[in-house]
Amino acid sequence: MYADANGTYSEPLCLFLTKVGVSPLAENKEFKQLLWDVGRKDPVMQRIQDEFFERRYFQPAMQWATSWLVERLHTHRSVLCQARSHASLG
Repeated sequence: MYADANGTYSEPLCLFLTKVGVSPLAENKEFKQLLWDVGRKDPVMQRIQDEFFERRYFQPAMQWATSWLVERLHTHRSVLCQARSHASLG
C-alpha cells in the first residue's frame, strides 16, 4: 500500500520487499532505521496506517458491535413493550 502511494521512502523500502517474510530482518539495522524514518517522518505512511487500521480493524469491530446491539434490541423489544404497556402512567 505504501509503495503504491509513492511515499517519500517508497523506493528504498522496495529494495527489501523480496526479503520480507523470507529472510529475517530483525537484526538488519538499515531496514529498522528505514522503518523508523518512514513511520516518524512520512505523512503518507501515517495516512496509509490510518486507512489500514480503519479498514482492517475498526470497520469490522463497528459492524460486529452494531449487529450485536441490534440483535439484543430485537430480543428485548417485546419485553420493553410489555413493561411500558403495564407501567403506571398516572
